[in-house]
Amino acid sequence: MSMWAWLANLFRAYPFSMQMTGHMLLAQVFAPLLLLALPRAMASRIAEEPLTKKLSWLLSHRPVTWLVGMGAMWTWHLPAACHAIASHPGLESVEDISFFLSGIVFWWPIFSPLPRERMTPVPWAVLYLVWGCLSCTLLGIILAFAPSGGHAGMPGITAADQHTGGLIMWVPGCLIYLAAVIAMFARWYSTPEEIVVEYRISSGSELTR
Repeated sequence: MSMWAWLANLFRAYPFSMQMTGHMLLAQVFAPLLLLALPRAMASRIAEEPLTKKLSWLLSHRPVTWLVGMGAMWTWHLPAACHAIASHPGLESVEDISFFLSGIVFWWPIFSPLPRERMTPVPWAVLYLVWGCLSCTLLGIILAFAPSGGHAGMPGITAADQHTGGLIMWVPGCLIYLAAVIAMFARWYSTPEEIVVEYRISSGSELTR
């Protein structure tokens, strides 16, 4: 009980920071872990569903998947969105679901259970992740060094809470992308050269797929 009481006190003292942690877990940890755990046979069956086929254009365009993931992260952390959630608590469930779904869309080209859907690890997947890291870094810096006001003007959210949330987005967030970049280099080194050359010739430019 003492652990739960400690977590409850922490959430009351730093609501914005704790919500930021939850958002990052949903979009940057749980979503890619689900893709890694999804069996290839099940993913193939899901891909053949009519609704999935209609949405396949979304997952096959890398700039779109990147914008979906980063767009959700930026949109929900705008002061206006946070004020709307504070005024309408029901929106919090919509926010959490959107973080998880947008996380799946963002990580699909990286950790898709279907190998044909994955980006070439080097350089395209690495660049995709680096730009994602830079985007979250910029958002984290804005939150960490923003003056009092904005999020801190909401009930229960102090300037220290807002700045801590920004640091959580900035530092641990970048470490997640760095770990994924290392995984892409490991995948690249473990892939036979003839397969890499054949894939690059057949797929063309990854950024325009």
